[in-house]
Amino acid sequence: MDYKIEKVSKKETVAQVALSAEEFQAALQKAFEENREHFQVHGFRKGKAPYAMVKRVYGTQVLFEEADYIAINDAVKEIIGKEDLKAVEFPKVEIQEQSEEKGLTFKAIFEVMPEFELPELDGLEVPRHNHPFSEADVDRRLEEMRNKNSRLKSREEGQAAQKGDTVTLDFEGSIDGVPFEGGKAEGYELELGSGQFVGTFEEQVEGMKVGEEKDLLVSFPENYGQELLDGKQATFHVFIRDIKEKEVPQLDDEFASEVSEFETVEELRGDLSRQMKQEHEKHMKDAAINGAIMALVEKTELDVPDAFVERQLDYMVDDMKQRLSQQGFSLESYFNIIQSDEKATRTEMRDNAVTRVKTDLVLEKLVEELAPEAAEEDLVALSKELAETYKMDDDFAEKLLEASREQLTSDVKRRKALDLLVDKVRFVEGEDPLAHEEINL
Repeated sequence: MDYKIEKVSKKETVAQVALSAEEFQAALQKAFEENREHFQVHGFRKGKAPYAMVKRVYGTQVLFEEADYIAINDAVKEIIGKEDLKAVEFPKVEIQEQSEEKGLTFKAIFEVMPEFELPELDGLEVPRHNHPFSEADVDRRLEEMRNKNSRLKSREEGQAAQKGDTVTLDFEGSIDGVPFEGGKAEGYELELGSGQFVGTFEEQVEGMKVGEEKDLLVSFPENYGQELLDGKQATFHVFIRDIKEKEVPQLDDEFASEVSEFETVEELRGDLSRQMKQEHEKHMKDAAINGAIMALVEKTELDVPDAFVERQLDYMVDDMKQRLSQQGFSLESYFNIIQSDEKATRTEMRDNAVTRVKTDLVLEKLVEELAPEAAEEDLVALSKELAETYKMDDDFAEKLLEASREQLTSDVKRRKALDLLVDKVRFVEGEDPLAHEEINL
């Protein structure tokens, strides 16, 4: 076999390959041996006719497709081994010539893992907005608990609806005097200020009283999502049946004992403060790691292999399919609803897929360069952590360690590499990294 290699780009290498007549004839012979049971020649039992007789009756062309597969597969394996090509998938092949007399010539187009370097890690600037923890955070959490445990009671006769109240109302919407589908309901419960209704509907209900009727003018946004309503002004005829206000419980020891295992507000506050400090520390650590990863990925010059992107898109579409299935939809019905198709959806997802693949490749490179160790105690600790996450016992942790040692080792190394990265970078005041898409570690 003769071949020439040309590096076309950082992620593409082309091999021009020529197999001699003898090499191609050997592939034809092998193709015959693997398929001889299918050939029927007069005077011979099926599958027993010799190669020469099969060639005479059927012609060698009948074996070309299988012979091409055998010859090309063997040639590609040899080239990858000799040239140490990091091919991301089997190459695209263009057959140029083939015959028993002249052999086989073809071009193999390899998409290879691109070579790239990470930027200097020491001092790499990472934007981060500091979120200091304070007792005001505990106050807000307690206020949330009070609101969550509030009760609704009807307002006194003659009192007007206010923001935060829950009103029971009848309404019917129309455009130019014509009612529209989905614009009518009776006995509908609406919390004013919740943003459930379009435009200024809720604000206009504020101030109304039980038994009052009123016409509200409401403008639909241009991109509302329903062609008949996009950008239109509608009139809603509204009748108020009932108005309930929130009765928020007092923050006292009685409240603390009702909503928790503690007897006093002081004990409840102390426990919340401890939990929230832990949550805050985890949040800040996650922010530091995510920010460092994002900065590293952004600064790394890397042309992502298309094959990897397509695989990631396959995964993302499959994930969408599973999530839709859990909601009772098929992928096809979803596309019908949004008036789109899989091709358009993959196009919309592509930038996200490229970022995910690039992130994975950069993190693999980071682990390779920093070369952290994964000690046995690290693997045991991670297996126990995962068991605790899934509320399983130590026996499960031991089985997990035994069955998934390689994956656990990889996870430990990645975690340690990220900790080392965070130690090397320099954080500067800026946008909170967690405002971006969360990164899967």
